[in-house]
Amino acid sequence: MLPLVAAVLLTSLAHAQTTPAPAPAPTPPPAPPTAAAPPPPAAPAPAAAPAKTEILWDEEAALVMGDHPFIWRRLDKVKGNKRGALKVVDEGGVWKISGRQQGQTPDTKEDYVTIKGVITSITSGTFVVNGEIEFFAAKMNKGAACRITGESHFYRRGSEQIWRMQGGPNPCSGPKEALDVAFRPDQVSAQHKPTRATPTPVPPKVAPAAPTVKP
Repeated sequence: MLPLVAAVLLTSLAHAQTTPAPAPAPTPPPAPPTAAAPPPPAAPAPAAAPAKTEILWDEEAALVMGDHPFIWRRLDKVKGNKRGALKVVDEGGVWKISGRQQGQTPDTKEDYVTIKGVITSITSGTFVVNGEIEFFAAKMNKGAACRITGESHFYRRGSEQIWRMQGGPNPCSGPKEALDVAFRPDQVSAQHKPTRATPTPVPPKVAPAAPTVKP
C-alpha cells in the first residue's frame, strides 16, 4: 500500500513541475493624463462712467438745461407736423440729452429723428453732444435710416434762439440735414429785446436875418 501511495505522490509532483505557470494578466496601459479644466471666463470690466459735463459758461448752461422744442427742418416745413420734444437732465454732474420728433401727416407719419447721448461741454453759444442721432424718412437715403455717432456740435450766434447742428459728415443722401434745439417759450419771452431810442427832435434851421443897409 505504501509503495502505491508513494508512486502517486511522485507522479503528482512530477506533473506539477512539468506544467508551466500561468502567464500573468496583461497590465492595462496607463490612462492618458486628464486635461485641466479651462478657467472660468473673467467677468467683463464695468463700463467706465462718463466724465462730468464741462461747463465753461454758466449763462449758456442755464439756457441748455431743461425741456426744449426739437426741430428737424425736413419735417418742420411740412404743414401739419408738430415740433418734437427734447430734454436735458443733470445726473450727478453728467448732463444727458434725449429727444424725438415724429412726422404726423399721411406722407410723413413714419419719418422721425431721435437724439440720445451726453453733453460733454458747454461754452458761450455752443454745446457738444457725444452720442447718436438717427434720421429716417421714407423718401430719403433709399428708405434706410441714417445715423450720426460720436460728437455733434450745436451752435447759436448772438441773440439767436436756436442751437443748430453744425459740422461733421452727412450720413444721409442729399443736402446737410438741418437739426435744431430751440429755446422754450419762456426763454424766448425772457430774452432781452433792444428798445429803439426815441430820436431827439432837431429844431428847424432859421435863416440868418439879412443885414440892414444904411442910406
